[in-house]
Amino acid sequence: MAQFCHTVFYDLKHMDPEKHKAGTGVSNGRILDNLRRLCEELPRRGGRVIVRLPLIPGYNDDDQAVAAAAEFVAGLAGHPELNLLPYHDLGESKYEMIGEDYALSGLENRKGRDPRLLEIQALCQRYAPKNRVSLGGDGIQL
Repeated sequence: MAQFCHTVFYDLKHMDPEKHKAGTGVSNGRILDNLRRLCEELPRRGGRVIVRLPLIPGYNDDDQAVAAAAEFVAGLAGHPELNLLPYHDLGESKYEMIGEDYALSGLENRKGRDPRLLEIQALCQRYAPKNRVSLGGDGIQL
């Protein structure tokens, strides 16, 4: 389906395969391979990829996890934008409506100008200097 897309948003959860599986239930091998292929092909046809990194407190928002993700994105063809998404609990009410437990209940929401988010953005810019690093969904240039 990507051949019909101009812009693809691609979520990257964690670079560590074990932590990725623990957090999502699946390995990240195929996910990373698909992202590599997408970044090679889509820009050749005039499209672009925006890699989104949802920052989950205690899961993937430490310096080591963030640096690994930024370094991976820096190595992708086409220099895709890296969009950092601060954690919010807006999905919690949806889980309540369908009678499911929300695994991330109780985590602190982060706002766009949170000092820690600015540190994470600076860290990503250090590890991916040729990639645009935006903070929050509003930071994406369409």
